Amino acid sequence: MASHAHTDVDLPREAAVTHGFMAVGFAAVTVFISSYLPWPWVFDIYDPEFNPMVALPLMLAGVTVLETVRTVRAVQRHRRFGGATLELANSGPLPLGARLRGTVRTARPLSPTGNYRVLVACADIHEFTNPYDHGGPFRDYDFVVWKREIEVPAAGLDSTRGIPFDIRLPESVGPRPEPAIRPTGSRYFTAKTAIMIPGLRRIWTHNSPPVGRTWLLEVSAPMPGTDFRAVFPLPIDDA
Repeated sequence: MASHAHTDVDLPREAAVTHGFMAVGFAAVTVFISSYLPWPWVFDIYDPEFNPMVALPLMLAGVTVLETVRTVRAVQRHRRFGGATLELANSGPLPLGARLRGTVRTARPLSPTGNYRVLVACADIHEFTNPYDHGGPFRDYDFVVWKREIEVPAAGLDSTRGIPFDIRLPESVGPRPEPAIRPTGSRYFTAKTAIMIPGLRRIWTHNSPPVGRTWLLEVSAPMPGTDFRAVFPLPIDDA
């Protein structure tokens, strides 16, 4: 049966470009704001010359450093692992209840310190807006409604030839979400809250219906230094 290839959507190179752009942007804003603050900066809050705005460039500088570190890590990950390719044994979108079979091939051979972990997850996408910012932008949040994970032994496995997986999809994950219809000139109220139960994971509650759905396959493995990770979208027909 012919296989169908899908390029990794979480390429380290793309992550390096994104974080690098953000690092440059935050650095530029830091310099711009700093140029408008009188020098020398006074950090004594009891000093009459104290200006609380001096905290802003310091915070921006911290974010710049963080994004720079992320850029360096992404570049190292790209040089070390390269890209990855998903090859599915099935052609066309898979229906629910079918077996998802295929391989993930890496550009360079891997030598993980443990087994490969293959995760398939389905997440519903919800839109939320800030109730205190009327007319503000909507933001999307993913809520996992189903997932399944398997381990693939790494011993004797050549990742450049393919990391195999065989996972059965669920029979149902609920009705297919419909795109949100927003009233013209107004916004409906949406909210999300978190409930913390000691010893258990955080539980999110919300009153927003899902407006979309995504299926992802993630392959990861522990490595000396930076762990390997690749993420792919899946063509699943869950209508």
